[in-house]
Amino acid sequence: MKTTSLLGYAHVYALLLIVLIFGVRFKQSIFVFLTILICGILTDGLKDGLMFPRPSDVDARVIEPGYERPPLLIDGGGAESFWSLPSPEAMEVSRNQTDWSYGLPSGHVGLAAAFFLGLAFFYRSKGVFTFAVFWVLLMALSRMYLGRHFIADVLGGVIVGLFCVFLAAFLVRHLIAENPRNSEVSSLIRWAVFATILLVLTPFIDLLDKEDVGRIWGLLLTYVVLLKTGFPLDKGSFVKRLGRVLLAVAFFILIDQIINPIIDSMAMEDNSFGMLFTVFLTTCIPFVAIVFLARKLKLYAVK
Repeated sequence: MKTTSLLGYAHVYALLLIVLIFGVRFKQSIFVFLTILICGILTDGLKDGLMFPRPSDVDARVIEPGYERPPLLIDGGGAESFWSLPSPEAMEVSRNQTDWSYGLPSGHVGLAAAFFLGLAFFYRSKGVFTFAVFWVLLMALSRMYLGRHFIADVLGGVIVGLFCVFLAAFLVRHLIAENPRNSEVSSLIRWAVFATILLVLTPFIDLLDKEDVGRIWGLLLTYVVLLKTGFPLDKGSFVKRLGRVLLAVAFFILIDQIINPIIDSMAMEDNSFGMLFTVFLTTCIPFVAIVFLARKLKLYAVK
């Protein structure tokens, strides 16, 4: 169960996305990336807005792995029955915490549902859908077993993940087809309107993560640029696919080593518009540059 949860963190999905985008199917994987970005915004916003405690915070019967004693916010704060919320005292003390990790909805379960169900939808794969159902259920069980979530938290995660798949599919529905030339503009406009709404709302809603908003804009610009210059051909030998993935991994590591120290030296706030713009650039530029370099190195097939 601990291993399952460890495999459910964002950096694992980031590595999987790099493999899928540059080694398997570029365009469809970009849509999966959009799905999990939407999921991140919605999950984090709901967590910090609802401020529901985790089981290990309020129930002395639950001991989080790695602790000899449960790190309780309050003793005896668990619900009185299956259908009840934690005690009012537990809810109050939980909401008085700062920089706290809240429970509803489960980020692990929401991300698992958004990633694998989105992958199944955009790849049109029944096999991936079967695995997605299994993995989401296993992730939900692991999070409850480890005392990190109530059953309502994991159900909320499933609902959020499903909603994000439907929303992403709605935004790009005319871009999914192999030859969407006749109607792709309407989907790009829909995607841009959605990103603009998020951008306009960020000054007024603190719960919106500006980094993920910046990534959505960066992903949109990436798509537009590659639409004009031509999307890379996914076919190619295993060696070429592996070469593209390794190039991408090296490029992102390089970007991380260069950009993060600059951001830290500028003392840029996590939720500032400067951070949003930086993330926007560090999302778009690497994707376009990697495709350009891979073409120069002849790692992509030629028509």
